[in-house]
Amino acid sequence: MNWKTRTSGTLLGLALLVGGIAIGQNWRRHPNLAAADQAVHQAIESLHAAQRANHYDLAGHAAHAEQLLHQADNEIRAADMAAR
Repeated sequence: MNWKTRTSGTLLGLALLVGGIAIGQNWRRHPNLAAADQAVHQAIESLHAAQRANHYDLAGHAAHAEQLLHQADNEIRAADMAAR
C-alpha cells in the first residue's frame, strides 16, 4: 500500500468521523449555512470519487482541496455558532 492510498484512507476516515459527529448533533442551524455545509460535504464526496476514479493519482491537488474544504466547513460551523 503506497502513501497516497494510506493518506486518502486516513482523510476519508476523518471525513466520516466529522460527518458522523455533525449528524449526531441536532443543531438548530441557519438554513443558508446548513445548505453551505451540505455543499461542502458533497464536494468532499465528489473529490473522493475523483480520487478513486484516478487511482488516487491527482498530484496531491485533490487532497489539498479537501483540506481547504475542511477549513471552510470549520468556518461555516463558526459562523453558525455566531448566528445563534
